[in-house]
Amino acid sequence: MKHLLLTISLTLSTSFSAFAQLATFDVVMAGHTIGSVKVLQHDGAERLLRKRIEAEFSVPFYTGSFVSENRFENGALHSSSTEQIVNGKRREHTVTTRVASQHYRFDLAEKSAPASKRDIAEPIAYTITGLYYQEPTQVQAVYSEKFGAMCRIRKIENGSYVVQLPNGKESVYSYRDGECVRIVTELGGVRLSIVRKQRNL
Repeated sequence: MKHLLLTISLTLSTSFSAFAQLATFDVVMAGHTIGSVKVLQHDGAERLLRKRIEAEFSVPFYTGSFVSENRFENGALHSSSTEQIVNGKRREHTVTTRVASQHYRFDLAEKSAPASKRDIAEPIAYTITGLYYQEPTQVQAVYSEKFGAMCRIRKIENGSYVVQLPNGKESVYSYRDGECVRIVTELGGVRLSIVRKQRNL
């Protein structure tokens, strides 16, 4: 298990230079910018696509980062990896791997708990990470790479969608002309907004 996580982490880090930055977001809490999110993408050969988001934030006594990367082949998720760092130490690392058609294995390594794994026996074409890239029109569920579970998504008004997370919390994603412009979510029990900068990079 540890060898698998290390191998995927090294693969993701060494491939970073091939990514193009599509957009940046500010992380805003109580009117103050506390971090940023980069949205990156790499188009490979033979219908391969990688999507990657990198988030950094800092508040008093608490700094951290979060990285999520998806790899798609022919429109289906092939693998994903997430990593959360808090105050310089890895808190959580997840890996989702396709082991057969419409069959995935989810592995979770947490700082404060034993490693766990489970099987997911359903197709995955949409993910939480993917919500940064495209408006989820006609999508009823997205895969959470962090929780290893499908999440219900529903439209609440024109251009806005709410995602019901497995921990009972909700995040709201808003779009303009098909592009994600704002996300309202929660960090450590505090609501925050992730707001797209006007100029794409």
